[in-house]
Amino acid sequence: ILCAIPCIVSLLGALLFVPESPRWLVSKGRNEEALMILRRVAELNGKNSHELFLENTVIYDTENKDSSNFRDLFKPQWRKKILLLWTVWFGMVFSYYGTILMITRIFTDTNDSSNQTGHATFNYEAITISASSEIIGLTIAILAVNRIGRISPAVSSFLMGGTFAVVLAFSASSKPIWFLTVIAFGARCVEMAGSSILWISTAEILPTELRSTGHGSSNAIGRIGGILAPFLIQSNISLLTVSVCMFGIHSVTALGMSLLPETKNLEVGEISLHGHETAEVCANERTSVLQNKTVLTYSTVR
Repeated sequence: ILCAIPCIVSLLGALLFVPESPRWLVSKGRNEEALMILRRVAELNGKNSHELFLENTVIYDTENKDSSNFRDLFKPQWRKKILLLWTVWFGMVFSYYGTILMITRIFTDTNDSSNQTGHATFNYEAITISASSEIIGLTIAILAVNRIGRISPAVSSFLMGGTFAVVLAFSASSKPIWFLTVIAFGARCVEMAGSSILWISTAEILPTELRSTGHGSSNAIGRIGGILAPFLIQSNISLLTVSVCMFGIHSVTALGMSLLPETKNLEVGEISLHGHETAEVCANERTSVLQNKTVLTYSTVR
């Protein structure tokens, strides 16, 4: 029940405060609702909504209707990017869950003499403190993406995550708990920052035609990494060897991320799969390009 409470709160918050997609509304013929949302967004950004969207504005969808499928991911202009995304997603999810499992392994005591059950005991205080760092990691990601960009902060996060893993392993048997807790705190912080930035960057790199397929397939490849992580972390392999493997995976992930295009200050999905123009401005027409690059063209009725 306690675990369900945040989900319920998030659901209620989304229903109350997150607007519906104008693109989807237009595709369903609910143009007036789409126009209201666009006006509200303009006002939130300090614009005069009634100057941008005049009173007698008519809105209609001019989206390219060409269909796409999974094979389009491997067209020459997208093949390299999608393979890089799959690599980075695999490494990111493996690293994220691997770090969590590694921290739990370090803060597990199987030789607790006060434990009469024969089971391992956990240092829940240290694990909880390290887990709380994800809030800071998410905050760092929010601040970094618009000030610095997407690629550099993510690459730095992945490299730092690998470094923290090595430091944890080499310190596990010799350093005090407070030191290990600080390193674990930093490890989970940068893992959350890197993963959050990758979620943003993936959606921005892919065009509308491929966004769902590309993002979904990348996520699926990432889950394979999450499935495989326990086989390394929770095996009988020494912690030092595990940390070296983790550093290698983090490094490959950082390298793949560094080869992806930077999307700071660019329109979402700026490159169209089919190479069509995404917007045109005529004498009596204005064009609004939405986040997913669907073009909603509206003209004044005189």
